Amino acid sequence: MAKYVFLIMVDPKPGEDAALNAWLNDHHIPEVLQTQGFKRCSRFQHAAEDAANPRNPNRYMHYYEIETDDLAATQAALGAGNDKRTPLSPALDLSTMWTAWYRAI
Repeated sequence: MAKYVFLIMVDPKPGEDAALNAWLNDHHIPEVLQTQGFKRCSRFQHAAEDAANPRNPNRYMHYYEIETDDLAATQAALGAGNDKRTPLSPALDLSTMWTAWYRAI
């Protein structure tokens, strides 16, 4: 079984950290983890010690660990579940969000 990581970088809208984190922790992440192949999720906050980083990284990063032999089917299942999950939080700044899939080597 191949192993993947689905990396997601997000920012809250100004002053909406608590609302975004509550939605992620209480709704979105547990719901996404119900997708076949998704095993666990880890979350991180950009380190204050890296404040001088000229790239201005997103405030939050989370990644899902996935095991599947058919990534396209897993991605399709993730997308198909969108209508069953809690709607996106209005606290999420979609203009700065980005995602990437990585395969273990």
